Amino acid sequence: MSLPEPQDLALGVRMQYARRAVGLTLKQVAQRAQCSESLVSKIENGHAEPSLSMLRRLAQALETTLTWLTDEPYSPDAVHRAQQRSTFHVEHEGVIETRESLHSAHTHALLKGEIRRLAPQWISPMHQHKGQVLLYVLKGSCTITVDEQCFALNTHDSFSFCNQRYHYENTAPAITELLWVQSPA
Repeated sequence: MSLPEPQDLALGVRMQYARRAVGLTLKQVAQRAQCSESLVSKIENGHAEPSLSMLRRLAQALETTLTWLTDEPYSPDAVHRAQQRSTFHVEHEGVIETRESLHSAHTHALLKGEIRRLAPQWISPMHQHKGQVLLYVLKGSCTITVDEQCFALNTHDSFSFCNQRYHYENTAPAITELLWVQSPA
C-alpha cells in the first residue's frame, strides 16, 4: 500500500494511516517506539504533540520517514526572498561573523539553516550542540574542531557531526561562507 502525499494529512491521521498500512496495533507501535500506548493514541487523535526524538522513534516504528510524518503543505511564506531574510552579527574577540537565516520562524521547524560569513581570522567560541549539524563550505576555507579533533575544509567540502562540542575558524585571508544546517537541540 503506498502512502498518500503528506501535505494532504494531519500528523495524527498520517500516523494512523502508516500504522494500518504496516498492519500494527497501537500497542505494537508503542512497544517499537518505547512509549505508552496512551501516548500513541493521543498523538493519533490530535491530543498530544510528540517531541522530535519521539517523532523519530515513531517514524522508525511505523517503517516510514520523519519527513513523511511531519511534512507540511507548502504555503506562499515557504519562499524566503533574499531581501526578506533576517541577518544578525556575532562578535568574538573583535572579529565578526554574519549569520543570515534561511528558515522561517516556524515553531515546529525540524531544521535551522543559515549562511554564515566568517571574517578573516574569525575563531568561534566553543559550542555544545545536542542535535545534528551539517555544514557545507560555499566559499573559502575553515577548520572545525570537534571534541579536540581538527578537520580542514575547503570550498565545496562538507562535514557533519552530532551531539558534540565544537568550534570553527576561518583560515582563508578573505571571507569564508558556510551553509550551516542543524536540528534543534
